[in-house]
Amino acid sequence: MKTVIFQFEYGYGDRERQVICRKPYDIQFVIQTCTESVKEYAEKHGYDYRFITEPHETSYTPEFWYDRDMTCEWIYWLNDLANEYDHIIVIDTDVFVVDDSEPFPIDNTGYLCVKNSLKDKEHILNGVNLKERTQYFVNSGVVKFDKITAKKLYNWFIHNRDDNYVYEENENRMHTGDQVHILKYLLDHPEDFNPTLPRKFNVYPGPSNIFEEITNLDEPAYFWHLVTNKKADLLTFLFTNTEKYDRI
Repeated sequence: MKTVIFQFEYGYGDRERQVICRKPYDIQFVIQTCTESVKEYAEKHGYDYRFITEPHETSYTPEFWYDRDMTCEWIYWLNDLANEYDHIIVIDTDVFVVDDSEPFPIDNTGYLCVKNSLKDKEHILNGVNLKERTQYFVNSGVVKFDKITAKKLYNWFIHNRDDNYVYEENENRMHTGDQVHILKYLLDHPEDFNPTLPRKFNVYPGPSNIFEEITNLDEPAYFWHLVTNKKADLLTFLFTNTEKYDRI
């Protein structure tokens, strides 16, 4: 049984295609620091490691990268990976391994993710009230596929990709990221939903505003997922304000 950890970051190292709202230093610092920690984790536990920065040949990415939501591009690689591997762990490039002692759970099927739900308000996707089905809206930053599910998602995606998905129409907010596509897939294939990944593999250390109190810095974690628009600042803060983890 072969396992790979896969990370994707379009245009990493290419200054012409870096995210406009972030400085080159911010991008280089966060991606390099986080991917190095993930690569070391893969090596420790005997997983192969793939870090890809270019779209797959089957993707119809336009010449101007910013015309398209690049968070979805990793899905195009799933079919190739599933031809080679039994288990595919997909990790965002803003995930930092703070405790590499535990191997990733791989003896499972389906779309393995942390259990989560959106509460306290209705959620609408393209005019459809999701109601209780919002439990499928999980963070896609740390997930795992068996090869069958990886191929199913790939085949669904190449036929159903729609970068004009509208999420939360009542708030007039467009959300076209991979999580919305995953949600649509899971609504079509609920049998693949497997939200049993321990939360320690996807912990968010701190609020969006790093100058507020970091409320969950001491939460037990294997992976820290830097879900903030100030990733470099938060990573620097974590390096200089915690003594809990050997890596830091």
